Amino acid sequence: MVDNGPILPAAPAKAAVSPAALAVRRFTRNRAAVLGLLMVLGLALYAFGVPLFSEYPATNLKVTSKLPFQVDGYPLGTDIAGRDMLVYLALGMRTSIVIATLVQLFVIAVSLVLGFIAGWFGGAVDFAISRLAEVWVALPGLLFQILFIVVFGPTVLNLVLSIALLGWPETTRIVRARVLQVRHLDYIDAARGLGAPTFMIAVKHVIPNLLNPFVIAISLGVPSVILSESTLSFLGYGLSESQPSLGKLVGVSWQYIQAYWHMAVLPAAFLSLLMLGASFFGDGLRDALDPQSS
Repeated sequence: MVDNGPILPAAPAKAAVSPAALAVRRFTRNRAAVLGLLMVLGLALYAFGVPLFSEYPATNLKVTSKLPFQVDGYPLGTDIAGRDMLVYLALGMRTSIVIATLVQLFVIAVSLVLGFIAGWFGGAVDFAISRLAEVWVALPGLLFQILFIVVFGPTVLNLVLSIALLGWPETTRIVRARVLQVRHLDYIDAARGLGAPTFMIAVKHVIPNLLNPFVIAISLGVPSVILSESTLSFLGYGLSESQPSLGKLVGVSWQYIQAYWHMAVLPAAFLSLLMLGASFFGDGLRDALDPQSS
């Protein structure tokens, strides 16, 4: 009889790691992505937190056009109307963030509906939506936005619509392509065979398959939305002065830049930081959710 030695206990099986945990692990290992997330969170906290604990920067003719740290109580100085730039910049950044968020929510809604209809039903409906997207992409973006604001007025809703109406074709194509890939999978055919309504199939089975590419497209689109809003505001087709945004602050302050540099440089710097943080975050999210893209 051969002695095979002591019987060693079997090694414990490794627990399966979920795709979400792997994505989080990849994201946290990306230093630029983490930095972008921290930048966006920090700027959002500044934009929404400072106005809660500070009064609206009302006009104060005694402290007009003061440079940063020139007057006690005004660390970032004041503008030509005596408004506290620390609070005014926070209000402007809050407006830019809210507009970017509303634009992306609109794009999500339109893209999900049109992309699903095109990919699910196909045929003439798919042809019509696809051709409409191609024609829409050919529109001159900035000119369309300016004309839209001129015709309908410089309100938050109209500014959001002028930007969002140009952003739906690309994400609609992404949704359509993904729906075409998954609509004939076995479990979707089974649900359809059991008589499940199209709406329930879309919510339970199709939309979860769209999350990764959709989240990537939306996150990468945030910087371009912020830039579009800032460009319109800089050109004077954005919101009124009572609703400041970062682009608006730069647009109304450039003429004073030689004497009061902080009025234009500070909002431009905050705008650059916001776009840089959003870009880093979007790139990191793309690499985390779709590692083959890197």
